[in-house]
Amino acid sequence: MAAPVALRGEDLLPTLLSEFHTSPTLLAFSLNSVTAKELLRSWQEITARWTEGLLTPVLHQRLALTDAEHALELLERGTPFGKVVLLPR
Repeated sequence: MAAPVALRGEDLLPTLLSEFHTSPTLLAFSLNSVTAKELLRSWQEITARWTEGLLTPVLHQRLALTDAEHALELLERGTPFGKVVLLPR
């Protein structure tokens, strides 16, 4: 298989960013990019949706607190898709 061709002298960042919001594999968000007012409004919207039962967290697995070591192993391997929850009892 041939190695990817590097384009010399061309700044690839504008090309990548032109498709930034349409790519399902390239997503980034910085709290520095929103004002405090926008952040507060977003937080209020999220908490309202949570209160109304409109948000459902993605849960990978529930484990007993005594299985914390296994939970850490899962996280280290990067296998969970969703939250790993430790139950105190």
